[in-house]
Amino acid sequence: MREVTKRDWLLCSMLNCGYLDLAALDDVEYDWGDVLKQIDWMDGNITFNGLMEGVFELGACHIAEAVDDRIRELEAVQLNSRELDEDEEQELKDLNSLNPDSDIQGYFNCLDTHAWFNQNEDIYRKYVPEALESFEMNTGIPFVS
Repeated sequence: MREVTKRDWLLCSMLNCGYLDLAALDDVEYDWGDVLKQIDWMDGNITFNGLMEGVFELGACHIAEAVDDRIRELEAVQLNSRELDEDEEQELKDLNSLNPDSDIQGYFNCLDTHAWFNQNEDIYRKYVPEALESFEMNTGIPFVS
């Protein structure tokens, strides 16, 4: 176990968290500037849990973008070149039924921070698995069932 530095104690005090919680920050691969743009700064104060909520929100935005990109790709095929086959039609229908803002939820409590699906997990896992893997890798927040 490494020695706790004054810098660690300062961050713990500022973020209202424990020393061990700080390790979760090392798992975040996103640019911290992008994360900070996701945070509601209304009270001018940020806690560790609020910071991790910003990380979650950025990751969820990337999942929503992956869904939207795939929808646009299927619609472009449909408009420009050919009719969609039965599997592609079902995929488009399924993807259009998604709402990442309500489908994907997070819990922010220091080391217990995690994400889960309120609904439609099977659709996300079937059609945008790379986006889910990227979420977990870049946020350090695991999806739990």
